[in-house]
Amino acid sequence: MSDEWPVEIDGDEFHPIPESWIEYGSDQDRGSPRIYAVSVASGPRNMILLRYASPDGRAVKVSTNGADNPSGDGIVPASLAKYENWPRSMVPNRGVEPTGLLRKAESEHFRELWADRIEHDSAEADPQLVADGGGGERSNGGESA
Repeated sequence: MSDEWPVEIDGDEFHPIPESWIEYGSDQDRGSPRIYAVSVASGPRNMILLRYASPDGRAVKVSTNGADNPSGDGIVPASLAKYENWPRSMVPNRGVEPTGLLRKAESEHFRELWADRIEHDSAEADPQLVADGGGGERSNGGESA
C-alpha cells in the first residue's frame, strides 16, 4: 500500500480535499459523532465521491453531484460551484455505517486539515477533558482497510 496520493479504494482514485474547499464549506447538523471531509474522487456521470473521516480513523463514502469549478480548475461539489454551502463536516444519519478505514495519506491529511477542530470537538464531547484542562493524546486510528 502506498503512503502517497492518490489513494486507490475500490477502484477509485481519491485525492486530498483542498483546503480551499474546507474554507468555503459549512458544518452541517449539530451533535456527534461528527465526520469530516478528507478525500475526493471522480465518480460516474458528473458525480464525485467524498470520504468523510471520524477522529477514530473510520471513513464513510458519500456521493454528490459535481460541477465544473468556476476557476476552471477541475470538478467541485455542485453546491460549492454555485457558491452555496457544501458539508465539509456533518453528523451522519442514524444507521450510516463506516465503509472502511483511513489510509495513511488520508490520516495525515485529516490531521493537517482538522487537528484544531478535533481537539475542540473532543473537549466539548468529553466533559472530563474540559475539567482536566483539555488535552490528552488521542489515537487517530488505523491506516489500512
